[in-house]
Amino acid sequence: MEVGGSAREFADWIGEIIRFDLSENEDSYVFSKDSFGQNVNLEIEKHKLDAEIENLSQLDSISETVLGNSNSYEILVREEGQYSRFFPRSRGGDTLLEVEDTENGTVCFTV
Repeated sequence: MEVGGSAREFADWIGEIIRFDLSENEDSYVFSKDSFGQNVNLEIEKHKLDAEIENLSQLDSISETVLGNSNSYEILVREEGQYSRFFPRSRGGDTLLEVEDTENGTVCFTV
């Protein structure tokens, strides 16, 4: 699929989605947020974001919220709730969703 937008624009979109402020240094995009008295920083190395954008360009747009190819199928899932999932917390309390497609022999896990 044709990917519109630069790596910086993707970083801006990520910041908007996770509701963090974006800054950048020579090697990385840095997402920051003050939350409950803690400064939370997330970092994506620029070369890794570039590689993911390249991977994205290799997928076909199946519908508005679905991408895929012969080996992969991805669908947008949006969780809404009172609290953001982007705060550090124990992984033990996360919900694991398993979806199995027995007809095609695939299993999908999401956290």
